[in-house]
Amino acid sequence: MGFTSAWAISCHEDSVIADLAPRTAAAVEADRTCPRARHRRAPWRRGGVPRSPTTPP
Repeated sequence: MGFTSAWAISCHEDSVIADLAPRTAAAVEADRTCPRARHRRAPWRRGGVPRSPTTPP
């Protein structure tokens, strides 16, 4: 299991977040405790990911 995400800034009412929480909690916890997922997050926890050659300056 994993997540594919895209970043966006949006506003949601608290009721929307409360409605989504029970549906996503198990998936988030499974990803959080997966050793492979911890390995993928390690660069961010160390202080950021190196710039990609395709990232504009």
